[in-house]
Amino acid sequence: MTTCNIINVENFLSRQENEIMELSLTEKFAKKIKLLRFKRGISQEAFAEIAGISRGVMGQIERAEISTTLISVEKIAKAFNISILELFDFSDIY
Repeated sequence: MTTCNIINVENFLSRQENEIMELSLTEKFAKKIKLLRFKRGISQEAFAEIAGISRGVMGQIERAEISTTLISVEKIAKAFNISILELFDFSDIY
């Protein structure tokens, strides 16, 4: 890769990171849930059922239209079989 291409990639990644950093907590949480769900190959409907959350509410959470309750956060973490702390580790959405 040429120096010019490396600089372009670094600039792109830097912009991406800045955009993520500017997201609200609700938006970061939504991206994290979608990422985890996609990595596991689970549909939104199937995941909502596993988590015990209505599909409509799950959709609103994933679109960052609502802030969810701590009870739902706990259900989501349990459904992914991860800790709540891991659910709020946003380093992998950059």
